[in-house]
Amino acid sequence: MIQALQDQSEQVKKAAFELLLERAEPRVKKILQNHNLYLFFECFFTFKQHSIGVDAIAISSDGKIIVSGDANHIINVWNLDTGEIKLTLQSRGSWIESICISLDCQTIFNGTNLHSIEAWDLNTGQLKYTLKGHSGQVKSVAISSDGQTLVSAGCNDKTVKIWNLNTKESQHTLEGHTDCVCSIAISPDQQTIVSSSHDGTIKVWDFVTGDLKLTIEAHSCNVFSIAISPDSQRIVSCSWEQVIKIWDLNTGELKRTLIDSSGAYSVVFSHDGQSIVSGCYDSTIKVWDLNTGFKKTLKGHSGCVFCVAISPDGQRLVSSSQDTTVKVWGLPELQYN
Repeated sequence: MIQALQDQSEQVKKAAFELLLERAEPRVKKILQNHNLYLFFECFFTFKQHSIGVDAIAISSDGKIIVSGDANHIINVWNLDTGEIKLTLQSRGSWIESICISLDCQTIFNGTNLHSIEAWDLNTGQLKYTLKGHSGQVKSVAISSDGQTLVSAGCNDKTVKIWNLNTKESQHTLEGHTDCVCSIAISPDQQTIVSSSHDGTIKVWDFVTGDLKLTIEAHSCNVFSIAISPDSQRIVSCSWEQVIKIWDLNTGELKRTLIDSSGAYSVVFSHDGQSIVSGCYDSTIKVWDLNTGFKKTLKGHSGCVFCVAISPDGQRLVSSSQDTTVKVWGLPELQYN
């Protein structure tokens, strides 16, 4: 069975992998730990309660909650284990393109088209407060690993703002992009903020001071999505160019280019940093094994995959789509009862 993991047939590899999961020998467990489990993922649950495209999703740090936001100002809070809706919230904005959850799993943050960020109580669904400072749509939001800082990207004002969540005040406004800022990320080591824009660039900022450290001339057109690797050393980006690029965060050097004719719209690193998952215009999800170069295609959506996220334990992948659904992907034995 171990030898079968290297078989050319995907069906043979999958069968061997599933059989080996039932074995308790330490040698087998070690081999499976080093094997890319994402290549065997299947869709085993679909959330269908949205009535319009779902642009944003987030998974709580305890892996129990999914939050999804759509283009009709609705936010749904789901139990990841049962698929049941816990809460439905109605944003004051008309289009939710960005969402994140506080590290203590108590607050949902979402950007709006009304120059603001809303903060909701995850348990009661009550609006706790609103952060105002952008002059247009808030395209992306991200929260620091210590839960003390929120970062937001403004589309119309072309800025990035750093918010102190204790004082609810903006600490820094980062300027330099010449077009809509569409994606932001905070490095896990809390040293760096990375932003991407429709101007084709990626900018690297100092997390504490807000100083610009680096500008990467990344793509010839809109850079839709970026993510930072778990070791805070690499950036992954995607754009209209139908390529995914991996960059050195410290030097801006292009390390690798992945050709993706499907058209990647969203990207994320796996938790071990050895894989990249991309949501695509052609309704598919691609899993890229960075060690072997192998690419797996996950099919199930019927519209552009707007957003992809991986659970904290790495056991589940969640995707949202223009087709109004949110899908949960994983290994067969993790299926809901």
